[in-house]
Amino acid sequence: MGLYSYKETNCYIFSENEYNKIYSFKDEINLGTRMYFNSYYYGKKKKHQKQMLDRIQTTIESDLSRSGFDKTYNNEFTFIFPVKKIQLKDEVVIRFLIPVESFYIEKREYSKPKYNFEKEYFEISLYEFEKLIIK
Repeated sequence: MGLYSYKETNCYIFSENEYNKIYSFKDEINLGTRMYFNSYYYGKKKKHQKQMLDRIQTTIESDLSRSGFDKTYNNEFTFIFPVKKIQLKDEVVIRFLIPVESFYIEKREYSKPKYNFEKEYFEISLYEFEKLIIK
């Protein structure tokens, strides 16, 4: 009773400099961004797509108009997206974590490793990963 379902999207927007790191990493990279928003919808996909485009534009404009003080004294990255290449027997796979807030990583640093790609990860084949890259 009272249950409903919806689709949710978490969007992380990376600068060109950060994004370009994905083309040439050999082992592990951490992509960082401040630009993030969350969106969910119940109904029409087309309406949601337009809302997503509007939110992307608004998020980028907001980041570009940050004050000089904010750019100088606040952390450069709020979210970190860790990605690692792993050579398995006969294939290369990509392991990654969903972007996490950087302060959470810094707090964990004192008690255990930042990321444990042996135990905690999502994984896709290198072939599937390369399909996600915009060239």
